Amino acid sequence: MFTSNQYFIPAVILISLFTAYIFIWIILKSPLIKFFRDKPGLRKVHQRITPRIGGVAILLSFVSFVIVWKCVFPQWPQLPKELFSALVFTALAIMVVGVLDDMVVFQIHNRAKFILEVIIAAEVVFINDICLNNIHFLNWDFSLGWIGIPVTIFWIVGVTNAINIIDGVDGLAGSIMLVVFCTIAMLTGFRQDSAILFLCIILIGLIIGFLIHNISPARIFLGDTGSLFLGMTTGILSIYLVSREESAYPLLIAPLVVGLPVLDVFVAMARRFTKTVMDGNSWLKALGAMSVADNEHMHHRLIFRGLTHTETVVILVLFHAVICMSAIMIVFTSNTQNIMLLLYISFLGVWVLYKLHFFDGIFERIGNHKQLYQSKPLNIGVVNSGSVLKCSLSKYKQDVFSFKFCSQTEIIAESEKFAAVIIEQNDEKIEKMLMLASTIFSENTCPVIIIGLQDEMPESLLDRVLEQGLFLFLKKPVYIPILMKALDRLIQQSKGWSMDRVTEDTRQFYLQAVIHEEV
Repeated sequence: MFTSNQYFIPAVILISLFTAYIFIWIILKSPLIKFFRDKPGLRKVHQRITPRIGGVAILLSFVSFVIVWKCVFPQWPQLPKELFSALVFTALAIMVVGVLDDMVVFQIHNRAKFILEVIIAAEVVFINDICLNNIHFLNWDFSLGWIGIPVTIFWIVGVTNAINIIDGVDGLAGSIMLVVFCTIAMLTGFRQDSAILFLCIILIGLIIGFLIHNISPARIFLGDTGSLFLGMTTGILSIYLVSREESAYPLLIAPLVVGLPVLDVFVAMARRFTKTVMDGNSWLKALGAMSVADNEHMHHRLIFRGLTHTETVVILVLFHAVICMSAIMIVFTSNTQNIMLLLYISFLGVWVLYKLHFFDGIFERIGNHKQLYQSKPLNIGVVNSGSVLKCSLSKYKQDVFSFKFCSQTEIIAESEKFAAVIIEQNDEKIEKMLMLASTIFSENTCPVIIIGLQDEMPESLLDRVLEQGLFLFLKKPVYIPILMKALDRLIQQSKGWSMDRVTEDTRQFYLQAVIHEEV
């Protein structure tokens, strides 16, 4: 029925898209958002308070769709009873804990969420009888026996946490999941698995409706409710496809459709373990360090290198799309071609990790790492830096500047030691920041960059900036590469400046440097 009607799939996508979009729009207009505020922090790359309730809208919409599908349209191809039961139970169980955890008045420990994931995975195995008993690998069939039980639980929990971890950049988790369900939809479409195809179509529409609100700058986040639900659904669906006795898919389909999230988690755990062991700690402590959260994931490294949220999402989604394309090709190629395809994907993964400097620590240890610093870096003072700016400047790979984070008192006393000074405006008025910048410049002729909150500086303040020699004002948040380029231009230009000479070139330099983009 689904494949015979050319308008059916687009219609379902549009209906689910519209449902999610309107649902989230209503939530954003309601007072509910004040209970789900996600504040910026050291491990977070967003720089404004954003509600994390988008996952609730996706989850409730999904449950409503599948129940209406089963009860109102029984003539349509239906999900297998065990899969329907597993997905509905998973959604309701996650909603109970996820909603509480996403609220600002509650904080559920990660161990409690991990136990919940194990319980859900165990229910899927023992109650719904979805388990990896038989696998199909390179045209060979194997029986795992009782080993399939822990393998299934481990896989579902692992995929769930992988999706949860990758939800760190505007639009990233949603875009990755969109590619995942599009891939599964194509695979099931080729095999005429109409019920699972329809399930994926619903999820595709819901995710697109969410992404409209979640693309940078995001107005709403998935939250743990959304990331856990989508991750658990993916884990269950992938293990179901490769474990069915009838028309089972190749085993490699499961890891490939979630290739990027799984790779990110695996590399993070290996990196933490290796670093802890190389620092002289015991293996037991290294095992414990594998689960300690940090900001060294793939999306963090791209952001800290100065890419915008959109650029980061595009790069990672394209990489993941290539992996998912290989999952589709495996179904239609021979064993030899499958092996060559896996070697290509492995080489591509290693190359991406190398470009993101994941191997730098190993190179340093064995003495083959080349020293990047050819000359002494310029000292830059940073005042009032928030945790996000401080972390970004510390992580950004460059050898031109060295940053020292100071208080307002320290910067006035030591500003003669700096080639330039950066001032971040937090809750202070812009006039106070201008006074501080004026003091720094007038006493030490030290060029200053103010990273301010407002969209642009009023004309009256602009005249004061130029008259006092305060060279640059950037709108907050500012991308690190833009800040680096502005520092370089500012320092070079300041060598020929004097306080009694402000040219039209200076005004144009200022006007060109004001940034209006949002992260």
